[in-house]
Amino acid sequence: MKLVMTDHWCNTRSKLEIAKQLNGVLAAFEYDGLATKEIVDALNDEENDVIIVTADSRFLRYVRENSYFKIEDTYIYSDGKINHLQDTTKRILRYGHNMMNLYESDEFQI
Repeated sequence: MKLVMTDHWCNTRSKLEIAKQLNGVLAAFEYDGLATKEIVDALNDEENDVIIVTADSRFLRYVRENSYFKIEDTYIYSDGKINHLQDTTKRILRYGHNMMNLYESDEFQI
């Protein structure tokens, strides 16, 4: 699975365009606005080769080793550009980092 974090809420058409840029398939499930437990339940049912596009920083909790998203499969989308998460910070990202806190404290320069 790939995760694309956006700096704003996107409609379905925009999400499809982002998935197309990554040569992937957009997740069929709409994740925006779900409770945390609902997110986990939906991720468990998701195919491995889909792209999830969201502005919900809680998804960054699942960028961990042996979890739903890997660092190398996580992207930031802003102003029509998609960048790997690692390319948006000077910090060397490790799975021990709390990606959600880093994101919310503006560690990732978009």
